[in-house]
Amino acid sequence: VNRPGSAQAQILIGQLGITRHQQPDYFISLLGSTYFGGSFNSRLNENIRVKRGLSYGAYGGNRAKKMAGTFEVTTFTKNESAAETVNVILEQIKAFRTVEPTDSEFYDNRNYFVGSFAGQRETPQAVAGDLWLLESQELGKDYFKKLFNALDNADKADCIEMAQKVIDPETLVIVVVGDADTLSESLSTIAPVKVIEPEASQQAALN
Repeated sequence: VNRPGSAQAQILIGQLGITRHQQPDYFISLLGSTYFGGSFNSRLNENIRVKRGLSYGAYGGNRAKKMAGTFEVTTFTKNESAAETVNVILEQIKAFRTVEPTDSEFYDNRNYFVGSFAGQRETPQAVAGDLWLLESQELGKDYFKKLFNALDNADKADCIEMAQKVIDPETLVIVVVGDADTLSESLSTIAPVKVIEPEASQQAALN
């Protein structure tokens, strides 16, 4: 999406994803999304911010909705490093589908998820939110029991299997908002580039 004169590029890469009804894959995706791109110590942030200094932060993972879900990665960077950043994201998506989590990635995140569950539900509002989730998405009263059973029985190989089911590299969409004159050539080395002018993108949103 062309934004003439912009010194930075906003990047969003994603595809349709998983729902909470796709069990136990969705439960495993909660672990995978955390070590892939859901925390400061995630693979995305480590490779984009910490090691290369390409951005102040990068986040990504699975986000479930009732009728559908998304797998998405978002970050921003300087124009001159946009193509490099996109390539790093694609490399990390490939690794998410092929490289098992380390002991720290798997066990620390699982322990944190289980250990923090009760603390995140200390208020009536939080409990009401869970009840609303169960009812509005028709998940069933045993939803959380299934969740913890899945996490208790999960192993590292389950994370790879989940990522391979949920993510199809051939259907990923890459959206970059920035100065097209500066970005198009370098981005075209990654994938075919279609430039959308702001007026066209606004009209598409209205339609």
